[in-house]
Amino acid sequence: MSANQEIRTKIKSIESTKKITSAMQLVAASKMKKAQELMMQARPYALDLKSIVDRLMLSDIAADHVLFQHRPIKKVCYIVLSSKRGLCGSLNLNLFKKVLGEFVDQEKRGVAVSAVLIGQKAMHFFKNTELEILAALDPNGDTPSLQELVSLMGLVLTAFESGDIDAVYLVYNDFKNSMTQVPAIEPILPLVRNNSDFTVIKKNQQKSWEYLHDTSASKVLDMVFTRYIEARLYQAVLENFTSEQASRMMAMKAATDNAKSMINDLKLIFNKTRQAAITQEIIEIVSGASAIM
Repeated sequence: MSANQEIRTKIKSIESTKKITSAMQLVAASKMKKAQELMMQARPYALDLKSIVDRLMLSDIAADHVLFQHRPIKKVCYIVLSSKRGLCGSLNLNLFKKVLGEFVDQEKRGVAVSAVLIGQKAMHFFKNTELEILAALDPNGDTPSLQELVSLMGLVLTAFESGDIDAVYLVYNDFKNSMTQVPAIEPILPLVRNNSDFTVIKKNQQKSWEYLHDTSASKVLDMVFTRYIEARLYQAVLENFTSEQASRMMAMKAATDNAKSMINDLKLIFNKTRQAAITQEIIEIVSGASAIM
């Protein structure tokens, strides 16, 4: 195969790849927009639920609730969210690096570490490690269903209430904008009253609220606090999925741009090689004609 034929083959191959990356960029952009809308729609529910929880924290019975129990930390659990698919840049790797640093810090303090993994990439990354995995979820779709998340969080809450784990952290990619996604690690259990929010509520509240409820106060608190924890997990899943699509969109854009650059470079080389071949042929013809004359 001549040099020009090899270059033509490379150009066709890269053009084919460029079509794929360009299509994936468009798909990721569309998914990111939908995910961002869903994420924004879910935020009011989470904020209103947080407001209810903040007010319930004013009651003495809330302070005695099991989810507020701060005990010596002997074992912690990290709920690690990751993408189902790859081709999204260094999004997952940056998150895993951050959480591995947390694992090392916890072990230095003599704290045992366990994890709940959500997404194929987290499952593949941690499967050959010595990390204790309490549960793993590989959703059928792009993200876990609400029922799957509720079931998973039920296992975590049971482990916390029974004393098997003493603290729970949520690990996900926090979506800032299409260019920026930040690995985040947030404590979700035990529940902690935000002192600044508590002060504002007390200041704006002339009288303490007395809630009327059909069932016992403890059951109401169980339901509200559980829904609050589930809402935080669901919001984190939406943030992480939006981050995944944004990162994939940018990665595919970079791949498409690189493909265009490579094609232009190869076309330039092809034209130079072709021009050199034509020039050589002309020289040979002229030389042959001169020899005959």
